[in-house]
Amino acid sequence: MVKDPLPNALRVALSHQVLNGISAALGLLLVAVLVRVLGNGWAASIAAVGAIVCIPPDTAAPLRGKLLHLLPAALFGVPLFIATQLLMPNPLQLALLLVPATFLAFLAGAWGRRGAPLAISFMFAMVFSMAVVAGSGIDWALASGGWFALGAALYIAWAVLANVALNARYRAQILADTLLAMAALMRTQASQFAPIAGTAAGTQPLIGRLMRQQAALADQLQAARDLALEAPRTARRRQLAGMLLHMLEMRDHLLASELDLDTLQASPGQAGALEDLRRWLDAQAGAIEGLADALLLGGLPPPFGVVDPRPAD
Repeated sequence: MVKDPLPNALRVALSHQVLNGISAALGLLLVAVLVRVLGNGWAASIAAVGAIVCIPPDTAAPLRGKLLHLLPAALFGVPLFIATQLLMPNPLQLALLLVPATFLAFLAGAWGRRGAPLAISFMFAMVFSMAVVAGSGIDWALASGGWFALGAALYIAWAVLANVALNARYRAQILADTLLAMAALMRTQASQFAPIAGTAAGTQPLIGRLMRQQAALADQLQAARDLALEAPRTARRRQLAGMLLHMLEMRDHLLASELDLDTLQASPGQAGALEDLRRWLDAQAGAIEGLADALLLGGLPPPFGVVDPRPAD
């Protein structure tokens, strides 16, 4: 028996983005509390800024390379923070720093999903530095920069440890997101087999939706590759890696199914076969959604059952 699908809101609540956000919020709180114990309220607020600057690039990532993924935010953020502090009394010199630094930060954002978080981190370092009560002299700038660096270092340590602790959960969640993206693409692909998909009015918006979903699925598959294919040493990891490989093959079959679609739709005798294929793809999309929901809930998926892909005579 097929279980009812989870509401989309619950799927979002169980996603790796939410879990990663909770981890980041807890890390920020721990950094602020620890520095408040070691120093004072002013030091804790500066250390919290250092942690905030390191949060944007902190995403669900493979164990290998996680530290190197976070380091650029701190290595560039600390000098930017200190330089902004030093130049605060001179608006002209401050502008000469902010303008090229902002340009380079947004230029780094052109690097896509890897560059955009770093660009946000660099902007945070400069903006929050200007929000700090300005002191005088290099000693003040170095003191505030030292607390900033401490906060960044503590948060990076927390992020690396949290990524190790949550790695198994991240693997299942990101694979579930990929399965949901695959199911959405299958449903859109199935709608092509309906009679309206062959008309000029229905083809254009459908093609646009297909292209967007194919691009979204490609992004999800790449993120899933990074996590699921890293060190598949345990039986559970090998199971998830095997599911990912099957999804890659399914994506290829979906793309190939478009090749002869126009020819089939032009033949009136194929209408019944196309309708059977549409229903079969919808059924398989529902089964894949059930598998994704089971991964999110940590349970077993409902049985797929036996479905004959061949259209009835």
